[in-house]
Amino acid sequence: MRFFCLLLWCVFVSFIATSQNIITDRPDQSESPSTIDPGFFQIETGLLINSSHASQNLCLPSTLFRIGLLNNLEFRVFNQLEHKLSHQNSPLTTKFNFSDLEFGFKLQLL
Repeated sequence: MRFFCLLLWCVFVSFIATSQNIITDRPDQSESPSTIDPGFFQIETGLLINSSHASQNLCLPSTLFRIGLLNNLEFRVFNQLEHKLSHQNSPLTTKFNFSDLEFGFKLQLL
């Protein structure tokens, strides 16, 4: 009974609470012209798969951290773990590495 009441309360509170609209902006997957509001923090993560005849590249997870600083300015940090599998040579070669850590700012002009 307590679990049901807690679940009902959570559903009720979620309808009352106001939240920011989430607009994704992951590099090479979706680009948006807007920034997040000051004081908000947003994490965007996902999986990216690239493959060709000779190799396969998995980016898991590719993660973008967005921090709202001012009304039209946000700070961004991006990194991803890459798994590269090469079919070209015999034997099969595989590598795990982190991509470069990217820091940046985004300014919304209009």
